Amino acid sequence: MLAPPGAIRLLQEEGWVLVDEEFASYAEYLERVRNLGDSEFLVDFHFKEMLVFPNSAKNYWARATDHKQKFVLQNKACLLPTYLLNPAKKSVVMDMCAAPGLKTTHLANLMKNKGRVYAVERDANRYKLLCDYSADFGVIKTINDDCLLVGDEQAPGVEYILLDPSCSGSGMVDRLKLNEEIDKQRLYRLGGLQYKLLTHAMNAFPAAKRIVYSTCSIFPEENEAIVQGALRHNGHWKLVDAKAALGKEWHNVGSPDYPGIGEKCLYARPESDLTIGMFVAVLERCEGEDEVNEVYLAHEKQKDSYEKLARIGKDGGGKEKGKRRRKQEVGGEEEEGSQATPEESVNEDEPSKKKKKKKSKELVEEENQQAEEVAEAQQEDSSLKKKKKKDKKVESAVEEQDVAMPEDCTQDDDDKISKKKKKKNKNKEVEEPEVVPEESIVDEQDVSSVKKKKKKKNKDKSVEEIVE
Repeated sequence: MLAPPGAIRLLQEEGWVLVDEEFASYAEYLERVRNLGDSEFLVDFHFKEMLVFPNSAKNYWARATDHKQKFVLQNKACLLPTYLLNPAKKSVVMDMCAAPGLKTTHLANLMKNKGRVYAVERDANRYKLLCDYSADFGVIKTINDDCLLVGDEQAPGVEYILLDPSCSGSGMVDRLKLNEEIDKQRLYRLGGLQYKLLTHAMNAFPAAKRIVYSTCSIFPEENEAIVQGALRHNGHWKLVDAKAALGKEWHNVGSPDYPGIGEKCLYARPESDLTIGMFVAVLERCEGEDEVNEVYLAHEKQKDSYEKLARIGKDGGGKEKGKRRRKQEVGGEEEEGSQATPEESVNEDEPSKKKKKKKSKELVEEENQQAEEVAEAQQEDSSLKKKKKKDKKVESAVEEQDVAMPEDCTQDDDDKISKKKKKKNKNKEVEEPEVVPEESIVDEQDVSSVKKKKKKKNKDKSVEEIVE
């Protein structure tokens, strides 16, 4: 790559005109960029190694194939992350999602091609493209693997990490023109991956001291929300003011909906910065006791307060349940008498509670007594039924014996048997239970059982006499 003085001289030889002006503000610079002529170019306001051309220059660069080894065409917003990472010469750098390799090669240029740049790409086709781009840089070592599986063993001593993960691409100018509907489910899935990658970068490389997280998205769900979530759970990292790290004026920062986060992050926006949409956040490891992660501390305090509230809620919850039970026991009863005035109700509040408790106890006792009486009645009914069954069995046995007697019995015997049958019928009529109160069932039952036993004995004797 040509150094700026050599590149400017070459372009001027080919007819390009350098706008050699100093701009007091970023706004003045942007205004001059908007009004560039077709053959004009200028040096960037923030980065002196970058030359700015009008949009119409695309036709020139499409034909200038002999300049491919001398110039790299790139959108300014895409180079904000590499400039803010700012690795020193001879340092160890990792580009976690490297393909196609434009940011990777820019990092190598910033390091003067000295040190080590680990470029990781999982997809086989994109990895091949990465290898093609980085072939001329001996400082770049490519790794075809999932960056979530790459740690200090595969890439030892990493100090600077660039993480530009897969995103919705909502900051691309072509997509902005389409006014596509926001797919919340897709943003949710992308956000989960982005959070995992950033958390991995914070914890997998013990020598790492700076991380730059960037996306070409304009949605906070992929940007401020991810940074906030990672900082809440990783107290050993802090968010650095990217605007201050840039060193010069910048207009667009993050959303105020993320206090402590948004104001420290940068956005490049097409309508104002004349670039694609881009988000950048800079994080550094907390080295001493003076360096703290304010987002993490605030989150921990919030957690403690929630836990205290939960404990209070549990204690109060038990009391509330007790009150509800007491209300349910007393519930359903109509208050006696007319409605009292507010003063009377206040004075009579405590006695009324005692009365309600007494009433509830009396109701419970009455219900228990009724249940016991019902159970006793059921037992008595079952005993009566059992005794009736026994009597019927005995009577059927006697009848069978009568049928089985010999045919040569005398007429006297027949008369005796007929008399006994009449007695049986009379006894059956007597034995049929009358409807009596429940209190006298037990006494009558005992008397009837004694009579039945006597009748059984008499019957048995008469049968024996007949058989003899």
